[in-house]
Amino acid sequence: MLKLEETGNNEKALIAGLKEGDIECFGTLFRKYYPTFFAFVRGLVKNSHTAEDIVQNVFMKVWIHRGSLNEELSMRNFLFVLAKREVLNHFRAKYNLVKLTDNIDDNGESENNVETSYSMLSVSFTRLYLRKR
Repeated sequence: MLKLEETGNNEKALIAGLKEGDIECFGTLFRKYYPTFFAFVRGLVKNSHTAEDIVQNVFMKVWIHRGSLNEELSMRNFLFVLAKREVLNHFRAKYNLVKLTDNIDDNGESENNVETSYSMLSVSFTRLYLRKR
């Protein structure tokens, strides 16, 4: 087990500890990145409860797939990619639910709103990606 002091600023040691199943390293990772990713996701989905669920899913996936983490890659960037995918999955599921409901109710107005939101989200992610380059 790695000591928390050893992993504080050393991301490679943190990832190595995660790969070994060190729950303290996971806790350090969670405390370090949760506020950033919660704010990022909340800004996209405009709902604190949904943002919390999405960010928790991101960290759950990190823990489940910890054995395949790469110490050479940035954990922050990896978490951004996971968060982006989770947000897109959320909007896809929401879109599919609205589409299904619209087919039942024959109401096309809300479908257009979801399509517009999804398009705006895609453009935002593209701009964010280009800005990070």
